[in-house]
Amino acid sequence: MDSIYFAKVPPIWHRASWDSTTLGFWFKELTDRNHQLSNWLYTGQPKSFWFPGFFNPLGLLTALRQEASRSHIGWSLEFVSLDVTVTRFSHEDAPDVATGGPKENIYIHGLFIQAASWDKRGGRIVEARPKQLFDVMPVISVTAKYDLTLEELRQQHQLTAEQNAILSSQKNNSALIKYGSIRSSGLSTDRSPSPQEMYGLAEDRLSVPIYKKVQRTSHHFITKFKIPCSKTADHWKMRGVALLCDVH
Repeated sequence: MDSIYFAKVPPIWHRASWDSTTLGFWFKELTDRNHQLSNWLYTGQPKSFWFPGFFNPLGLLTALRQEASRSHIGWSLEFVSLDVTVTRFSHEDAPDVATGGPKENIYIHGLFIQAASWDKRGGRIVEARPKQLFDVMPVISVTAKYDLTLEELRQQHQLTAEQNAILSSQKNNSALIKYGSIRSSGLSTDRSPSPQEMYGLAEDRLSVPIYKKVQRTSHHFITKFKIPCSKTADHWKMRGVALLCDVH
């Protein structure tokens, strides 16, 4: 009763539910979660999932990958990845994927972006507006796809330790000669290829971490989404851009 008197979540409720700063926010989230799950149970899959309304949001994305791999013969779950597209509409206007849409696609909403804003017209991350800590993200389309490129890279470039040893011994002399030639020409051999060079990642897409709460801890970390940005990825990393499920 003391917790309720001070508008705090009672410890016994907290142990069986989720983190919340006040009792009012906790009750609001309880009703929203119940509304989503009840509608899903009695009327079918919603047009757009309220992403923060899951105990395990990552489980929803994993289930999407599993459903896609089971629906396609020959698809291995290991090579099923998620492609993310930020749309221009709100969750009320989301297309009805459940009736006629592809099984490997869902829509999610309820995320906020911190340390930046979202340009709906340009479809990319831009600088945060003055005195604005958070910006509401539109509906996000998440599609499971079979990443053949990733599979081919693993097959071609991941040699076993034994293969590397054999290859190294066979080409030892030629490697030394080549190294000497490079050194004599003034080129450096210390540089390793960047991820963009190895996998062809676009410079204008940022891998944005998603957290359940404002506190960015490993306990609240969910996953990362790659979304377009107006400047280089390093610029936004220095800004500390992140997606949040809850801003309270």
